[in-house]
Amino acid sequence: MFRGKVPNDLRNRGAQDILIAAVDGLKGFQQATEAAIPQTLIQTCIVHLLRHSMNFSGYKDRKAVAAALKAI
Repeated sequence: MFRGKVPNDLRNRGAQDILIAAVDGLKGFQQATEAAIPQTLIQTCIVHLLRHSMNFSGYKDRKAVAAALKAI
């Protein structure tokens, strides 16, 4: 599985610690990273968080929601 391949490849190349991993919300990636390098802090990429939040607004409200999220 690709999700487990990336952190395992990093560990196999000599990475002993990852401070923060910014991910795009792939399911299973957090568990795969924690299994390979347990002390890693997982943070969802802010761009992906903002894009995902737009899915919960109606089409008519998207401009207003985007303007409000721009401050973030």
